[in-house]
Amino acid sequence: MTEQANPTTELLTVRYPLRLDFGPIYEQERKAFIEAEEVDEVRQAEAAQLIWAEIAKYPPELFENIGIKTIRALQDIKSEGNTGYGFHLAGTLSPNIYLSVVYKGMFNSVELPPTFHHELSHGADVNNYLTDNWVSFNPNGINSYVGPNGLRGLNHFARGPKGFIYNRNTINVPEDRALVVETMMVKPFWFQQLCTEDPIIASKVAKCKLNFLTRSNGRMDDEYWQDLEGGKVDCGYWFR
Repeated sequence: MTEQANPTTELLTVRYPLRLDFGPIYEQERKAFIEAEEVDEVRQAEAAQLIWAEIAKYPPELFENIGIKTIRALQDIKSEGNTGYGFHLAGTLSPNIYLSVVYKGMFNSVELPPTFHHELSHGADVNNYLTDNWVSFNPNGINSYVGPNGLRGLNHFARGPKGFIYNRNTINVPEDRALVVETMMVKPFWFQQLCTEDPIIASKVAKCKLNFLTRSNGRMDDEYWQDLEGGKVDCGYWFR
């Protein structure tokens, strides 16, 4: 079974150039060292509604422009032996966003929305990398990033140093940007507070908004961000 949908999500599947795929692991994926189990049909229906609600925060044009066509939704996805909430895999695999709908036996309703936006950011960076001045926002430029080994012994999701939302943001530029994006899309009230408190984070948010404006053909404008913060962005937002 590839997808479960209610009437609202069925409408979105027609209007978006995107496929939500719950099918079993393909041979091509096995060769790329991906492992996962299928999700049962009840959870497929729950997950489809949840994922499409997050997809609908973006206009269809964005997916056309960044080249992501398929989202794989499975249980306990492993990439090269590493289990996680989600992955973006560059290369020849067409469905390059993977989400663990069920993680360690539990339906992943809390982490699924931020993980979707996080991995979408990685996919957009790889498929359409925008040359920008991101590192110039940091106090120490590129040297502000420490790599994964630089976080040993630290809580990845404790508040980070100046200019960074979490410690994890200091791994590298793609991770920094993806964590900014997921915060913008899932915690709009908090990200506004962060921007007020930290002008470096505010600069990074402004850069992300500019990227979204470009990739959405101008549709994710200032009015959109006000509507997102005000809770007005729903599954029919882009079609009114």
